[in-house]
Amino acid sequence: MHKKIGGIGLAAAIAAILALPAGEASAQACAGWPAAQGQFSVGARFAAEPWTAAELGSSLGVEAGLNRVGNAAVFGYVDLVSREVNEVEDNGRDPVIGLAAAYEIGTLVPALPGWLSACPVASVAMQRIDETTYFSIPLGLGFGTSIEIEGITVMPYAIPQFQLFQVGIDDLTWDHQFGIGFGAMARLADMFYAGIEFNRAFVDGAEFDFALRGGITFPR
Repeated sequence: MHKKIGGIGLAAAIAAILALPAGEASAQACAGWPAAQGQFSVGARFAAEPWTAAELGSSLGVEAGLNRVGNAAVFGYVDLVSREVNEVEDNGRDPVIGLAAAYEIGTLVPALPGWLSACPVASVAMQRIDETTYFSIPLGLGFGTSIEIEGITVMPYAIPQFQLFQVGIDDLTWDHQFGIGFGAMARLADMFYAGIEFNRAFVDGAEFDFALRGGITFPR
């Protein structure tokens, strides 16, 4: 029934702190969010046929994340989804609202190498379609790292994920599926960021979704 999963924001979706040498500011690599410790980020995203409660069209939205000093991070996003009916785009826009949190555990697990960031991530997304409210609850474990290339910090990541759906708020019908999100972010001049991410559900006939992201990071 559900062939798509959200961006890691949704998207997903999701934030964390990368385990780097002591004293060095680290970014949310394990969940694909760009802010270093003590920073927040604000940006925009475009997704081609993102996961929603139904298979709809592309979306355009805004995202923001806060990487606290410590092991916890939070983020949120609002997407406006273009509805497609019989392959014809509707003029309406359905909002998707998501909130998420993550906690870095890489430094708490001695078996993990120091360059690997790991974080459990949890989020909830809400969308209203035709006067019906839908919920998605993605739960995952993200892995990422940080690579310095000519002054640019590249952060690849992957998030295996379980997603629980509430199909409608009145009849309390639940569904679930497994999937994975992966991609890479790039920090430029320690201020700007850009990235691409892919998502795929482990169900018959599912396809890869992709999203383009970009924005700015700020100190708190």
